[in-house]
Amino acid sequence: MDTIWEFASANRAIHSCLRRLLDTRVLTVASPSYLKKHGHPTDPQQLVAERHLTIDFRDPETGRAFEWAFRKGRKEVKVETQSQLMLSDVATMHAVCLAGYGIAQVLELGVDAHLASGRLVTLFSDWEEERFPLYAYYPSRQYLAPKTRAFLEFLSTTVRTSHTAQNNFRLNFETATRISIGR
Repeated sequence: MDTIWEFASANRAIHSCLRRLLDTRVLTVASPSYLKKHGHPTDPQQLVAERHLTIDFRDPETGRAFEWAFRKGRKEVKVETQSQLMLSDVATMHAVCLAGYGIAQVLELGVDAHLASGRLVTLFSDWEEERFPLYAYYPSRQYLAPKTRAFLEFLSTTVRTSHTAQNNFRLNFETATRISIGR
């Protein structure tokens, strides 16, 4: 293994080096068909108060659902969803949300095309300051294979340039939360 890209906590890199590539926003989204049928919540607390159907995503580190957190400036609101559906595959979560099952929290990096086409609608636009980092992990600072070093530099430059230019960086993280670049 030369490099792993992963959306995760920096705490995972106990025996390896890591490089933060970007932070992507966490968005709360729903399909227009869901909103037409169940109403359009205007505040995160309404998710529970109005018993909206939510789609949870399983944290691979803990096995539990990721927490639904919303940030606006210095204010943070955590909502305990009463989801009856927890998934561990991003592509399935997107498909279920697009089909109108419920509301999901997703990474902006993976749904920008759906948002642009109107197939998904962002909820709580004033609560979109929650971020999730993408890291590249590698085994050692002392010896880093030239191909790995070149790849990391290319990736870092590409991500920085693309993410700055309206988050147009397109990587397909639809089927896995982890991509390994092997030998």
